[in-house]
Amino acid sequence: MEKDSSISYIDVDQVKKNGKRMKRYSLKVSESMYEAIKELGSQQKFIDLVIRKFLEGKLVPKTLEKSTALSHQLSFKLEDDQISSLLTRADKAESRWMLKLLRQLLNSELKVPQLNFLEDLDHDLAAILKNRIRDEWTHDSTSIEGNTLSLGETSFILNEGLTVSGKSLREHDEIAGHARAIELVYSIYRDEKLSEDKIFDLHRAMMINPDFDVQKPVGAWKREENGAYWGREYMLYPSPLATPNLMEIWLKEFNALPRKLDLQQAILAYSRLHILFACVHPFYDGNGRMARLLANIPVLRSGYPPITIDSAHRYDYLQMMRQYKLIDEGSLEFTGDLNDFQDFVYQQWKKTIDIVEEVRALQQERNK
Repeated sequence: MEKDSSISYIDVDQVKKNGKRMKRYSLKVSESMYEAIKELGSQQKFIDLVIRKFLEGKLVPKTLEKSTALSHQLSFKLEDDQISSLLTRADKAESRWMLKLLRQLLNSELKVPQLNFLEDLDHDLAAILKNRIRDEWTHDSTSIEGNTLSLGETSFILNEGLTVSGKSLREHDEIAGHARAIELVYSIYRDEKLSEDKIFDLHRAMMINPDFDVQKPVGAWKREENGAYWGREYMLYPSPLATPNLMEIWLKEFNALPRKLDLQQAILAYSRLHILFACVHPFYDGNGRMARLLANIPVLRSGYPPITIDSAHRYDYLQMMRQYKLIDEGSLEFTGDLNDFQDFVYQQWKKTIDIVEEVRALQQERNK
């Protein structure tokens, strides 16, 4: 019997999910396929998509080329009915033939959802662009909150995995946490709905090594009053008792947005969601970074690169944010001029757009 050496098969054990028996499997895929799968954010999600498309007759197995380079191991679980369906179509009784079929399907013409601003770029240029935006976004957002690491140091930490002498562990954790949160945003931005649990997951991803305090939870709404000094004025944010209801209203507005926004609509959506989240200040810590992450989801859905607030304009940004306050704790009506913030956001967005255009210019030169 022919042996396919490109298959790595592991039947570790059986697990239960939703009352059904599931088996764990593993197979190796190429670097390019692994990077494509990362765009969906979940290996399991990708396998389920492949199987569904195949069973619907929308995906035809492609013959594997012997030269295909393998480098990454893909882990996933299958239910008994999925296994049965795949084995029947493979006309074999052994699971290794089912895995061979899966690898053929992985190499078929399956369109993987990707970030639109990365489209039409070669793999290496797309990776460069994605990393540059991650570095800028992380540096700017953490710097606004007082992190003293420079852009170069931020990039060094994220790309080399090393520390910078003389800088605190807390500052390193803020950099790593924000970058990790960006990856989570990229994995959920296409979801049909944003949920409270997803917001909590994002907060947990961002807050690395937080101080343990039951009154200052990570991945849960605040349990104590919080506020901020603006000059000599202390502004108190909505109470913990009002937070769940206010965030329910915020989520309804978020999920009511159209899936595709034009430029002006995207700026408006970002501005409102950003301001409203900051006004509620639903977490004990990390609210500014969370506001700038979450408000970008509708922007990404519409195919645009993320909006970042340049830390060089930190003072202008903070001065502008201080004018926005909720009128009362029963609604998301707020004081302040939204148009001012939209104009500011548009100016800030040019920084990210310039980075995208710079990389696209490299692609155009390469295509000549």
